[in-house]
This record gives sequence, C-alpha cells and structure tokens, in this order.
Amino acid sequence: MSAYESDEAQAYIQLSVLPRIRSYLRHDSATGCDVWVGALTKGGYPQLSVRRDILGKPIIHVHRFLLEEELGVLPVGIDAEHACRNRACIRIHPDHVRPLSHMENVRIGIAYSPDVAARRSEKLRGRHRKPLSVETKAKLSLARLGKKMTKAQKQALRDGWARKRAKANVQNG
Repeated sequence: MSAYESDEAQAYIQLSVLPRIRSYLRHDSATGCDVWVGALTKGGYPQLSVRRDILGKPIIHVHRFLLEEELGVLPVGIDAEHACRNRACIRIHPDHVRPLSHMENVRIGIAYSPDVAARRSEKLRGRHRKPLSVETKAKLSLARLGKKMTKAQKQALRDGWARKRAKANVQNG
C-alpha cells in the first residue's frame, strides 16, 4: 500500500530508495530505535535525496516516507510523530514513529518540553546575540498587553540601569 502507485516509482523505491535507507540505518538496542545516520534536516529529521522525475520531489523525509510506504498516503493534517522523542528514529512502530494529527503532535511536544517558547525565542534572536535589555523586555511585556511605555517609565528604567552601572563600577574599581 504505497503512496507512489506507478510501476516506475515502485521499481525505483524497491531497487534504489529502500536499499539506500537500509544502508543508513543503525539499531540502538538501548532505546529500540532504528537510528538514521545519514543526512539530517536543520531540525534533526532524517532526509534522503531522490530522483525528482520519479517521486516528484528532490528530498524526502525518511520517517514520513516509510510511514506512507506502510500505511499509504497520509491525509493533510497528519504528521509522522516520534513517540520515542528521537527525531532521527525511523522505526515505524506505535512506540516510535506513528501517524498523529498535527494538533495532537504539537500538544504532546509542548507537554514534553515546557521550555519550548524560551528555546523558540532564543532561536529567533540567534544564539550569539546579546540578551534583551530590561527596557526591551518591559516594552515587550507591555506590548503583549496592548499598551505602550510612557516617557516616565522609559526614564525610570534608564535611571535604574544607570544606578546599577555606577554601583558596579564602584565595587569593581
């Protein structure tokens, strides 16, 4: 029950894609995962280059490809969820990679990692940038409430920082 129905696609999958996938597979006996040791996306998911003229796309996500080979075409809104929490795992099994609705996948991901918002904001800002200033944090928190910072509030923040800097210079100097 493949997602690719043409004879040419089936032959290509059986003779080229599946043997290549098996060659990049290592079994982790501690976790039970079939771990992908080939190329990964920036997010850490397994990917493989394939012939665009046959499969319609130049790169496939291996875990989703194998799930579609097993179950057929996944409907829109269905993700290949990693129940084992290992993004490089490609084992199609209810304890490892399984079909799940996008909403449920996101909910499980947030429950598994409560600091998602903090990591996402760090990723958006970049790892090598300096942290947000107190003034910027205050502006952001007021913006979330739909308010703007008054001139008096801005000046109070600046004065507070000036006092902290002066105090630190006296202690260090």
